[in-house]
Amino acid sequence: MNLKLRKSIVFSTALAVLLAVLLWLWLDRDRMTPTLLNPFLQGSRIQELQELHLAPRKIGAKTLTLVLADGATLQVQDLQLHNPLDLLFGSRNNRSRLSASQLIWTPAPDDTAPQKNARAIGTPDLSLHDLLQQLQRYLPNAMQIRQWQWRGAEPITGELQAQRNNADESAKVQISADGRQLKLDVRWRGEQFQFGAQIVAANGESIATLNGALNRDSAQSPAPQHWRGELTATARLDQFKTLPIPPDAVARLAGARGDVTMTVSGQLPDRLLQLDEYRDIAAEVRTESARLPVPDSTLGVPLELSLKTVAPFTVRLASVRPLQPEEIAGRGDLEITAENESAPLLWATISADDSAGQAKITVDGTLDFAAASGVLKAPPLQDALSPLVLDTPSGSARLHGSASLPALNQIDRDTAALRDIAVTLLPASTLKVSVTEKGQPGKVEPLLAPFNWRSGTAQVQLTEPLTVTAPTLPGKLQLEGGKIKLHLQEQRGTPLADIALSALSCELTDDYRCTLSASAQLPELSIPADNITVKDLALDSHLTLKLTDTEQRWQLQQLAVTADRLALETVSADNIAFRAGKIVCVDSGAPTCHSPSVDASVATLKGDDFEVGGTVGFTDVQFSRENLENRASARFHTDPLQLRLQGKYKADVSISGQLALTGDRVHGDSEVQSGAVTLKAAWQHDLQKNRGSAQLDMPAVTFSQGSPLSQSIAGLPVDIVAGTLTAGGNVSWPQLDGDQLRATLDQVAATHGDIFAVGASGQLAATHRDGHWLTPEPQPMRLDTLDVGLPIEKIRFTIGLNGDQDLTLGNISAELLDGKLHSKAVVWNLAGEERRSEVDIEGISLRNLADEMDAENFAASGTLDLQVPLITGKDGITVEQGKVQARPPGGRLRYYGAFSPEVLASNPSLKLVAGALEDYNYRELSGTVEYPPSGDMQMALKLVGRSNSVAADRDLIINLNLENNVPDTLRSLQASRDLTEALEKKLQ
Repeated sequence: MNLKLRKSIVFSTALAVLLAVLLWLWLDRDRMTPTLLNPFLQGSRIQELQELHLAPRKIGAKTLTLVLADGATLQVQDLQLHNPLDLLFGSRNNRSRLSASQLIWTPAPDDTAPQKNARAIGTPDLSLHDLLQQLQRYLPNAMQIRQWQWRGAEPITGELQAQRNNADESAKVQISADGRQLKLDVRWRGEQFQFGAQIVAANGESIATLNGALNRDSAQSPAPQHWRGELTATARLDQFKTLPIPPDAVARLAGARGDVTMTVSGQLPDRLLQLDEYRDIAAEVRTESARLPVPDSTLGVPLELSLKTVAPFTVRLASVRPLQPEEIAGRGDLEITAENESAPLLWATISADDSAGQAKITVDGTLDFAAASGVLKAPPLQDALSPLVLDTPSGSARLHGSASLPALNQIDRDTAALRDIAVTLLPASTLKVSVTEKGQPGKVEPLLAPFNWRSGTAQVQLTEPLTVTAPTLPGKLQLEGGKIKLHLQEQRGTPLADIALSALSCELTDDYRCTLSASAQLPELSIPADNITVKDLALDSHLTLKLTDTEQRWQLQQLAVTADRLALETVSADNIAFRAGKIVCVDSGAPTCHSPSVDASVATLKGDDFEVGGTVGFTDVQFSRENLENRASARFHTDPLQLRLQGKYKADVSISGQLALTGDRVHGDSEVQSGAVTLKAAWQHDLQKNRGSAQLDMPAVTFSQGSPLSQSIAGLPVDIVAGTLTAGGNVSWPQLDGDQLRATLDQVAATHGDIFAVGASGQLAATHRDGHWLTPEPQPMRLDTLDVGLPIEKIRFTIGLNGDQDLTLGNISAELLDGKLHSKAVVWNLAGEERRSEVDIEGISLRNLADEMDAENFAASGTLDLQVPLITGKDGITVEQGKVQARPPGGRLRYYGAFSPEVLASNPSLKLVAGALEDYNYRELSGTVEYPPSGDMQMALKLVGRSNSVAADRDLIINLNLENNVPDTLRSLQASRDLTEALEKKLQ
């Protein structure tokens, strides 16, 4: 076979194979076309292709599904492209026509967008010149999408039509959806590009318009480097709700109305994403009256914001990156109105100016509190104040605010937007509001009712400027100045309180720190539930507060609380003062408080049976709360307290010690000192159960005439002037079985009026059992002398108190007028029940009695024995049918001048007896004694004897009825002596 034939066979075979491959590709074009084209789609890919038709003048496909580089999906049904070569290869006289029955756009899921295609999505080399060139070359002559769908969060369905006019170098595009239309007119001529857009509502009204123009800078080289652009947009806010925007945005714009116009112009780079090449950008915003609703989430009531530009707000930028403003200006009126209010809550004028080389924004406005009724009634404020209800506000506040932008030539992306921010509330700002407590039985404890106040008014007045400043925003806030006065009064007009805050200074950053001075005056504070009334209460202090994420710190300095009077049931206090130099409280999860010293003073504290005044000082005061349990401790001391008991006992008492609180238990150690007397106590009290106990110890104290008990406690009926006294015990409140009291007397001398006792010694002890105090057993006592006008000496007895409250002096013995007194027992019932006892007095010397009486008209001799039956009870001591008997051989009586001459002259028998008593020697003397509680002792005596002056040779019997007031007689005897001299003789 020759070479020529062999070549022919090879060519024929290759052609046949090529034709076979082309035929196979054509027959399997729906599957092979994506495989061939996908590598050239720069990250996008054809996912599905059905019924592809290829012809020189027409290309079509039943279905085309394209997955774009960002993950979005584009699906086209019944795609028809006429004159495809004009579209595929570009033409300024493009005659291609594109149509489809349906186009469905499905945005990419947030988590599926391929990161590797980020460059393809937004390349910094995006050229405006290229975009316009491609628009001119590839925009079809006609385009129709009978139905397009957006399957995003808010699905949209509509229709698209476009028509290109190659002669006029323009195009019109109309997109409709849900009755709304977007109309777009585009015109290009060389390096000039103009466009206009309008969104029209279903009712034919315009929602927004947009007009713009782009022109290549003619001063540039032929290569497109920069463009001049201008854009004007006008929006009708009341129509925005008709746009396919999210439901929450629709709700926010439901009440919006008015027109807003914005114009932007400047120099643009051809590479649109090169922000550092933008130059000379100017923006202007103006509106006649734009009204926007404000969500009620902040104040709890819907608000409406209204803005009207007096002079358009303009901003001119030398560059965008770095941000370099060159000029800012504008002025507008702002109003904020609460729902259902006819007047604005806030009216303000906002101005912007850079005439001084630095942009400054100022705000001057007025808050009208009368328009804040809805805000006060809204749930956020009502819930915060519950159960108090605020209503009918009135008054106003004027404010002035200012802020500066950084120097216009220094602004960049890292520079704070605002600097030197200051907002000042001006003096004479006043707020008045009614305050009522809303009863919520079973839910909220009454707040004002315990203070006898249910409704009234509160008035807040600012008398000095209050300014909030910040160097930058966001940044540290500073609150300075201001003097705030708060006046509270009842509904009927009675003043309740005046409160003043001044010297206010706060720093608000991540941490909060505030200092201020506070004072308050309350003419009267009444808490009927606790029967507490306070008159003219005043408080002054300086407060420092610091709050961090982990700690709260409060510090009170120079705290002073005073009151003219406080009354609590039967107790009252006058001129009360509570002062502390510093109190610091810290709460970092477990609150603690500490004060180096706290003083409390009262001029007079009165009760039914006491009165006291003085100062109590507390040092190292500590308080904490751990595991829901309160803990506190302090040391305390007093200056001498002026104590009065039962209106007659007085003492200057000094108290010192320490106390501690653990939960509901208060305990401590105390030392009470008054003169030479010291009482030590270790005590505890349960606040929850209202009961406690104390261990008492009074160390031995020695008294003398130079240091008597009266120097420690004045007004006692008995004064101890010598000897040693020791006491102690344990007591409870309320009293419990087992409580004990004890006292030891050693050679104690005491006085009671002109009565004195010397040499009292012994030990006394009492135990509380079954509701009564009693002695475990009779306790021996001794007394050297008891002088009641007549001396009683060598007194010995036992003392006992039983459960029937019988106080028994047992085994009594004593010496009296050379005689002896003894009794098995003398009983006195402390409850006033009647008790009977008997006392025997033997060997009383009448001579000694006459000597003690020191009467010139009376003398006697002889010895008497007495049997004295005693009856004790609530009325005192009674003697019934006591007996008196003289011992043989009798004695002698001399009684001169017993009766006046006038009485004797009229009674011869009495004259005979009087004469006999002037010199009477008795052999027998007997009779009875009666002694009533009045003290008027009555004696019926029978005397048998002879008188030398009357019938000396025979017996003369005399019956005498004597009556004498014993207390008066004893007082007469006491008055006839020098008590101090008599006492000193006994003490020697």
